[in-house]
Amino acid sequence: MAYCHADNYDTFGFSGVLTLDGNFGRITKIRIQHLLCFLEYYGREVDGDFGYHSQLALQKWLRRRGFYPSSKYRLDGDAGNSTWNEFYRYLRWLSSNYYFGTQGGEEGHANVMACQAWLNHLDGRLKYPQSYYIKPGETASQAMRRTWGI
Repeated sequence: MAYCHADNYDTFGFSGVLTLDGNFGRITKIRIQHLLCFLEYYGREVDGDFGYHSQLALQKWLRRRGFYPSSKYRLDGDAGNSTWNEFYRYLRWLSSNYYFGTQGGEEGHANVMACQAWLNHLDGRLKYPQSYYIKPGETASQAMRRTWGI
């Protein structure tokens, strides 16, 4: 698989629409790794193996977004139910368009469908940087985070 290059989203060859099937499988995991890579939280191999470094990157990103607070959780690279509940809480906060179910951690079928819908929504914005303004000295990923609040 390819290694992460935050400003070259199309390098990985996994573009296209995710099927909203609620399956937290390899392609969904790759898409999350791509997003974390683009946002400069993940810099390792994009392979669909959502292990320690992917989970730690997700926790760090959630903390930066104001979720997964340090007073309640520690960054441990173990994305258990607490991490996933915070991620789905973020999706509910972001927009009711992405949230279809109740809290249930990683295993929640509706929660995974919400994640897949959100990733599909972001995919076009990641691939088409002209949809946001890049300031001088700013990388595409920095502009994306600033513009779309991710």
